[in-house]
Amino acid sequence: MSNDAECCAAYSDDCKLFAFSSPDGRLKIWDTDSGTLKQEYVPSSHLSAAATCLSWRGQSTGETPRHRKQRARSSGGGGPLLALGTPTGSVLVYSVLAGDLQTELTADGGTAGGAAIHCVAWDAGGQHVFGGAADGHVLQWAIKNGKVKCKLKAGKSPVFSVCPLPDGATVLTAGRTIVWWELATGAQLRQYPGHATPVTYLQHVPLPGLDGEGGYFVSAAAGGRVVSAWQLSRAADGDAQPAASVSFALSAEPSQVCVTRQPADDAVLVTAVTTTGVLHVFERQLNGVKKKPVKPKLTVRVASDCAVPKPLPVLCARPGSEQPTKLHLCHGSFLRPAFERLPYETDEPSLCLVRADPAAAPAAAPSAAAGRVKTPATDGPVRQLAAGHLSTGRKRRAGDASDAAPALPTAELPLEQRLGGLVATAAGRPAAPPSASSMAQLLVQGLASKDRAMLRTVLETEDPAVVRSTVNALPLDAVLPFIDRLGHLLRFADQSFSALQWLRAVMERHSSYLLTQTDLDSVLAPVYSSVQVRLRCFPRLLQLRGRLDLLTGQMAARRKRTAAVSSTPAEPLLSYRDDSSDDEGGLLGRPPPSPDDVSDMSDDPEMDDQEDQAMEDEDGSEEAEDAEDLEEDDEDEDSGDEDEDELMNGD
Repeated sequence: MSNDAECCAAYSDDCKLFAFSSPDGRLKIWDTDSGTLKQEYVPSSHLSAAATCLSWRGQSTGETPRHRKQRARSSGGGGPLLALGTPTGSVLVYSVLAGDLQTELTADGGTAGGAAIHCVAWDAGGQHVFGGAADGHVLQWAIKNGKVKCKLKAGKSPVFSVCPLPDGATVLTAGRTIVWWELATGAQLRQYPGHATPVTYLQHVPLPGLDGEGGYFVSAAAGGRVVSAWQLSRAADGDAQPAASVSFALSAEPSQVCVTRQPADDAVLVTAVTTTGVLHVFERQLNGVKKKPVKPKLTVRVASDCAVPKPLPVLCARPGSEQPTKLHLCHGSFLRPAFERLPYETDEPSLCLVRADPAAAPAAAPSAAAGRVKTPATDGPVRQLAAGHLSTGRKRRAGDASDAAPALPTAELPLEQRLGGLVATAAGRPAAPPSASSMAQLLVQGLASKDRAMLRTVLETEDPAVVRSTVNALPLDAVLPFIDRLGHLLRFADQSFSALQWLRAVMERHSSYLLTQTDLDSVLAPVYSSVQVRLRCFPRLLQLRGRLDLLTGQMAARRKRTAAVSSTPAEPLLSYRDDSSDDEGGLLGRPPPSPDDVSDMSDDPEMDDQEDQAMEDEDGSEEAEDAEDLEEDDEDEDSGDEDEDELMNGD
């Protein structure tokens, strides 16, 4: 069986009683036929030891003692019993017939004070109670004497769920993994992978002739959206880790799960109530492995019939034993729940029930049998407070409109005033526009109708919070069509960015579900092809980027050098003059003129005229010498010619 700290409630096996343990430790039991509160029990330590889990036991199927006192002590007086787990390590057994506690079961047979009990369950005979503790132990108590019959160490982690099998010799326990144990020897017969989060529900599937090996059981975990069915088979050497035979897809986290059998065709009927108040009903014959998740045959929602309808959450549901099968529903709130029997028909896959809001109906008088329930006196006038009559903390002024005329009933107000009353605003401030934090319903409608405009409206949203909340609320049966649509949008440049953002959110949220799909490669094939096409030019882009970085680096270095040269001063920072011994002043035995003397001489005009005259005289002497040389050459030539003539004549 299961536990749930927020919703500790359950139907009895015959669906005639409904029990609820409130967070303050009060136990309330309703009669589902009349809808009245039958019993209310308040233990002395209710504020410090609120129940963590509860489990019903029907009529005892074991051996009935002969004496009346022994029969009352062993089976709770012949009526149904209710086991309640507590955080102090004890299990309280409440008798509906006696209207009081039958016994208190503890780990050591003394006072309570052990590890907290997370889950309780009855065996098939109704003579033993099993409890899973926070220290990893599983205890088996005998109702007859209240002693511990068996204590099993299931591991170091807490045991969140326990399920004794009908064979009476084995039991299933679960933390995150599910283990099949043999009670007599404490041996481990099989280990199942279980779920990624703590397993909160374990229940055996009642199939004829399959009480032990070869049978099936179902499990569900906190935070998950899948109910899994597993087959019982002993482990052998070399066997691979078993996988779930069937998975039932839910729209949200389950808060209550129940499994029954259809006698007509031995089909299994699974009812699962989600935390959002929706009931899913599955029908399946467990005769093999099914890879794809099973969709619900029927989905039930409840809404109020007021002017502005609001959802009424389904609190608990269980198929009845009558034929034809009827679904027993509890909806509304645990303060004033409403009970209903609904025929199980699968002609319409989705059903919305419009019912009166139990909170708006007048309170029904409690049953006279509930001796522990105090009935308030209603002799005087009673004023019922509704949402429209609550005080806002603002003092009334003289001449206020609320004092001038009485308020009209809600049914007589115009539609505009009704809609305006839905938005609570401060005085003098305009009403803020409504914000949509999730677009899951619009997305599901767009995928079902293949409406491109509707899908474009959803996918154009780029707010990470809206994307995350929408993907979290997306049903499992819409994940694969949504991925296929995103793979199609990746081929378009103007829609690829938003499609990638949504695809990343889907992969992060639903990765565990996608890994269970055998045809995952074919589903992601469009995404792979689009990504490969986009990455085909990626190496060239990297090369181009490297070259551009090289060019820009060279240009930046050149600009730095140019800036450094332009910043160099025009005048020299240092001037050096080499004094050589070949200077004319040194040869003449005089010191060379100083730079100042040279500059002074160059600036004197008389010195310039003297230098010009000296240079002209030198040029004239050189020209005279050249003329004398030419005359000597001519004389030599003439004397040579005369000698040659004399020689010729002599010959």
